[in-house]
Amino acid sequence: MGSRSTVAACLAIILTASAAGAEEPGPLIISPQVIARAIASAPPGIPIATPQFASTGQAASSRHTGRRVLWTSIGAVGGFFAGGYLGVWIENSASPCGCDDAGLTGALIGAPIGAIAGGVTGFVLSK
Repeated sequence: MGSRSTVAACLAIILTASAAGAEEPGPLIISPQVIARAIASAPPGIPIATPQFASTGQAASSRHTGRRVLWTSIGAVGGFFAGGYLGVWIENSASPCGCDDAGLTGALIGAPIGAIAGGVTGFVLSK
């Protein structure tokens, strides 16, 4: 059994034991004392990850997350305007009116729908 799986097994046993004693189901609160007991009960010789090793994985992940956020927001903004324009076009072609706010209802309906569709599209394509 590897060192990570040993630590995971110890934490799982401790968390399960502390949750089993609860009378009613609710959120599981892990106190610093529980974490300290789990670390103290771990077998000696298990290497602990250095902060430098842990931060390298986070930097690549945060760059990927930032790129996804960027493309999702670009898709949402583009979809907002495209959906508004499409809503105006559909409303004016389906039931044209001679009023002073022609297409406003179509724009108000199409813009949020386009923003959602554009945001989802940007998120999916940003992989």
